[in-house]
Amino acid sequence: MKNNKMITIVCFAIAAVLILNVFNFSLGAIVTSLLPFIVLGCGIVGLYNGKKVIGSILVVVGGIWCLGFLGKWILLLVAAALIYIGVTTMKSKKSRFY
Repeated sequence: MKNNKMITIVCFAIAAVLILNVFNFSLGAIVTSLLPFIVLGCGIVGLYNGKKVIGSILVVVGGIWCLGFLGKWILLLVAAALIYIGVTTMKSKKSRFY
């Protein structure tokens, strides 16, 4: 890619972010959400290209980061499973409530 094309693409990207900020739309939340998956993907690409050390480090860091990022969703799934178990236990004929 020639240098002029790269400068043009960067200028368009900066202009797009500035225009979005005028309309009170920030890309910070989107970038924050995607960054753990980008790090994980870079680690996988590094492993496929033969860079075992840096690829392994990025996969571990990205995996831990994704786990922390997805923790609230995992907690919601656990809560839904506990509610389901509680409802099925109450509906069964063997359950006794004292």
